[in-house]
Amino acid sequence: MLFLTVFVLDSTTIIVNFTAARYCKRRYRALDAPKSLNARYQAKEAFELAKSMQPAFFTIYLAKTLLAIILLSFCYKMDEHLRCVPFLFPATFADLEVLFFMTHTILSTLLIAWLMLKHPRFRRKINSKGGDVLKRLHIQYEAPVGDKVPEGDLYFETLEASWNVAHAVAQRKKSRSWIYHSHHFDDNCDR
Repeated sequence: MLFLTVFVLDSTTIIVNFTAARYCKRRYRALDAPKSLNARYQAKEAFELAKSMQPAFFTIYLAKTLLAIILLSFCYKMDEHLRCVPFLFPATFADLEVLFFMTHTILSTLLIAWLMLKHPRFRRKINSKGGDVLKRLHIQYEAPVGDKVPEGDLYFETLEASWNVAHAVAQRKKSRSWIYHSHHFDDNCDR
């Protein structure tokens, strides 16, 4: 029953991932750049994340299927005392549980490492933090649309410029308010 549940969940994960990648790619291409920079950036990030996870999901799906076949060869049915009846080799149920959960832990760790290697922004962040080993790795990446300037950088530059303008306006209002109140205070003192 557990194997069937894991199989269904992993199959659903792969289907949802492929659907999300296709949708985000279409959405990214449909949005107009100057009017919806934030939405384009979000669609591009979602596409990059989904695209970088596809090979990892498929590899882990195959590894879990292989694990299920191995475990089923050790214990394909239970006898009347709830002990495993081996198909090839005898093993205790506790050993099979340890093998199952250790393999899932290792696969989860590999999934996270794979994501950090395949996603362009995560890889740049790791390289900037001193990941000398990762700098030597060359991983192919294709952007959904061939932009000359990375759209993420353009998004953050535009966002920073708007924050700087808003900060300058707030400072100007604050200084005008202070000048008004100080003159008002001086007028009240003269009376």
